[in-house]
Amino acid sequence: MEYPKRKDAFRPMTLGDVEQHTLRAVKYYIDNLPDLPIHVHQMLKIVFDIDQDTKELTKLVSTDPILVSKILQRMNSAFCALFKKVDDLNLAITLLGFREIRNIAIQYGCTRAFGKESKREAYNFHYLWEHSYLVSVCTEYLSQELLNEKAGTFVVLGLLHDIGKFILGNIHIHSVGLEFQGSDILPHQDEVCSLEWEEKVFGINHTIAGGLLARKWNLPESTCVVAEHHHSPSFNAREILPEEFRTEIILTCIADALVNRVEGRSSMLLPLPSYRDGIAGRYLVGDGIRDSLMEKLMKEKKFLSYIIN
Repeated sequence: MEYPKRKDAFRPMTLGDVEQHTLRAVKYYIDNLPDLPIHVHQMLKIVFDIDQDTKELTKLVSTDPILVSKILQRMNSAFCALFKKVDDLNLAITLLGFREIRNIAIQYGCTRAFGKESKREAYNFHYLWEHSYLVSVCTEYLSQELLNEKAGTFVVLGLLHDIGKFILGNIHIHSVGLEFQGSDILPHQDEVCSLEWEEKVFGINHTIAGGLLARKWNLPESTCVVAEHHHSPSFNAREILPEEFRTEIILTCIADALVNRVEGRSSMLLPLPSYRDGIAGRYLVGDGIRDSLMEKLMKEKKFLSYIIN
């Protein structure tokens, strides 16, 4: 299998590399975003356990009529059509499953902050939600197959790993004192790494912005660290990664790479060979991925037009 040529001269920025005026501008924008609703925060703390009672989750969801309507709408969509429409929230949560419920809740919270559509062509919010959902499916699958634990945690990491792209897709450049440099169209990956393009255009990349937003929203530390470092295995040796959440970073990075293969972006950079020889090597086959994982991802992809508004 041939992998894209890596530009050895490029290494992504870290937080300390960002110029102070850029950092102040981005932080100002983030600080003025609405917080996630408190019940969404609480839902993130509920672990996806197949034996878990849905009553606690139902109680949290029921505090927000809009979220209730979105869940029931999803349940009663054409894809999930039953002989009788479901109006029991607890039943809807049970039938949909915790991953779908949490995805709806996270999307709902983020839409309140960023709106439904990006202001820039390079960041299509519909695609970003689709990609993030598939990465969450993949992280859940890999965590269960390889670790047999913490599947719920990995679902959230997959859903939120690219949260920084919503900032770059919506930030009001002139109002916060930044200057937009260059084209709004992301170059082909064979020409330039997306992180490199972001740094040239914004003076910051989506991983740093994502880490800042995750901390502003007081998300779990694992979510903050993975948002900030999920591309690090493509550039850095294992010992450079934050030790406490090293497994979460590596698994999310690999899941991201596998989903990119499913989505036909084979030019996207993979983790370094030392990572691929382990976990990824069990699922990458030639220029694609193993049938079992491919089948699962393609099945979940069919849900997306109903899950993503």
